[in-house]
Amino acid sequence: MSFEKELWDTANRLRGTVESSEYKHAVLSLIFLKFASDKFEERRQELIDEGHEQYTDRVEFYAKNNVFFLSEESRWSYIKQQAKQEDIALKIDTALTTIEKENKELKDALPQNYFSRLGLDTNSLASLVDVVNNINTIADKEEDVVGRVYEYFLGQFAASEGKRGGEFYTPKCVVNLIVEMIEPYKGKIYDPCCGSGGMFVWGNAAIAWQSFGAFIVFVVFFIYRARQHLWQFVSSSLENTQPDQNRLMSPRSAVITFGASIVFMLIWLTQSGLQFKISVIFIPLLMLIYLGISRVICQSGIFYVVPPMIAQNPCIHLFSPRRIGAQGMSSLGLTYAWHGDVQSVVSGLSAEGVKLQSAIGCTGRQLTGLILFALGVGLLVAPWGVILSGYWQGAINWNTWLFHGFGPNTYGQVLTQLESSMGQEQILQRLVYFGIGGLLTVGLTIMYYQFLWWPIHPIGLAIISSFTLYTVYLGFFITWACKHTILRWGGLRLYARGIPFFIGLLIGHYLGRAVALTIYTIYGLQFA
Repeated sequence: MSFEKELWDTANRLRGTVESSEYKHAVLSLIFLKFASDKFEERRQELIDEGHEQYTDRVEFYAKNNVFFLSEESRWSYIKQQAKQEDIALKIDTALTTIEKENKELKDALPQNYFSRLGLDTNSLASLVDVVNNINTIADKEEDVVGRVYEYFLGQFAASEGKRGGEFYTPKCVVNLIVEMIEPYKGKIYDPCCGSGGMFVWGNAAIAWQSFGAFIVFVVFFIYRARQHLWQFVSSSLENTQPDQNRLMSPRSAVITFGASIVFMLIWLTQSGLQFKISVIFIPLLMLIYLGISRVICQSGIFYVVPPMIAQNPCIHLFSPRRIGAQGMSSLGLTYAWHGDVQSVVSGLSAEGVKLQSAIGCTGRQLTGLILFALGVGLLVAPWGVILSGYWQGAINWNTWLFHGFGPNTYGQVLTQLESSMGQEQILQRLVYFGIGGLLTVGLTIMYYQFLWWPIHPIGLAIISSFTLYTVYLGFFITWACKHTILRWGGLRLYARGIPFFIGLLIGHYLGRAVALTIYTIYGLQFA
């Protein structure tokens, strides 16, 4: 049996803990560690054979031969010796981090705290180390061992997951043919096979910061237009007037609650380790994002919105992780729990609930009571439901992002940001992108509100990088096409008559999902 097959069989035993698409990352990291160590030991022995044993600890004697220098805790012999220890995952992460720090050309190239976040049991990881230990990574000077494993794992992933599983896999024979035909040894290669381009939207800092600039300008413009109403609202909170029963909350109660919330967040942030000067910037940014989400939900009809950027990122870029410090970064990391997921933003959902006020025939105060009751029930039931589900089904089987990736990813991001250094030039670039997005939104806003014929709404640029828009744009198009067709050919009368039909579609969809979820839960099936 080839070592690639043996690696796959060993990694496949991790199924249930690690997704099959993740096998290659775990295995390739270990193979790289073994390869770097084999090259180091080979070069070290050369120095000894040449009578230069006194230079075996000098980095430059390895670097000149394109060999990475490895300290004791980064060598494969040490990893193999410690493979049975409970903290072997931490030792592997430490080895990779140490190699990266000692060799500047590897900066940001190796995974950070990857094995610690995987949560593998010691025996599984030790068996993987044993298999990798049997591979001689430098026996064949012409053979790319790492490339062989990578290609093999992609092929196996394609075979095990079906046609969608291998969408990024190109057989080696095809690769060799293409290389021989085009000889890509100089110049630039343009690859049009980028799918929908969604990864560019998600991964490109320029797009994210432009969208964030557009989002902030969109919110600020909304506040400016509502300035008189907001002033009247604050002024009425100071007056002892009869409360309006149609409001969700009286102006005085709203202002007091808002102020108390701000004070609570400020105390929480400072007590958890974040500097006061950063807290007073973080909270206004957070409020702007909350207002923006609520505005987008009310104006566009999108049931939830993921902002282009959370409030953490601007603070980190303005002050840098090193100035914020480990305590401050940990504090910002903990805020993911109450602002990193859009489903925790109550303001937008409450605004949607106001639309139901007239339909269900209740006052604003009664609706507020219903909202608070729902929140209270959720806060009581949700934790118990999660805990009980974990005991009944096994928490290890929760493969959703919220349970499987949210916590480890947050922790990993904090560590990565602490170890990274962003220069002034990079910060300036992001501010330039932010300004471009803001200026474009100013122009779009002027055109939209000044000219009736202008078709483009400024809200589009503000949420262009949102995950929500990326997933529901087809539904938006279909809805627009249906509405446009009905209004054009049937007028307002047909539009009004068709509303119950479309509401019925929504009710039927959610009722069907609820029934399916109930059945799947009773019988312990996986609900997609």
